[in-house]
Amino acid sequence: MADNSNKKLTGKQLSFNADIKNFKADSGNVVITMNASSKDIDLNILNSIVSNSVTVDLVSVQTKLLEEPVND
Repeated sequence: MADNSNKKLTGKQLSFNADIKNFKADSGNVVITMNASSKDIDLNILNSIVSNSVTVDLVSVQTKLLEEPVND
């Protein structure tokens, strides 16, 4: 994660759900392609964000089925 401890947050934030379609590492760079519904993203905020550098946090939301308890 980027160390932003000495920086003051003055930018904009945009959160949305997306699926990672693909990622590729090449010459020290990583390209991540995501699929998201345009209904979930404020495109005006996205447009204003892309003109600056960004910090990205990826969080995985996983659902795991729990085993049913065995009744003896």
